[in-house]
Amino acid sequence: MKTFKKYSNRKLYSSDKKGYVRLEDILNLVKQGETIQVLSHGDGKDVTTEVVREAILRSSEIPTETLVNMVRTKEPVQMSLDI
Repeated sequence: MKTFKKYSNRKLYSSDKKGYVRLEDILNLVKQGETIQVLSHGDGKDVTTEVVREAILRSSEIPTETLVNMVRTKEPVQMSLDI
């Protein structure tokens, strides 16, 4: 498992690489099947879900209509993300 720290300035730090990484780097690791964990630097809270969600949303161009429908409906929205 690769572990990252997320700082309050939104930067992500990799202990393995001993440097900062981008959301794109995190997403690529997930695509490659790596297990990751992102911890908040301040309190150690697991923020992996939030970081992966942000990486997906920033990497794909999801139409506004689709996002609005996801919020309004109680049914899961099935879609293919080209990420």
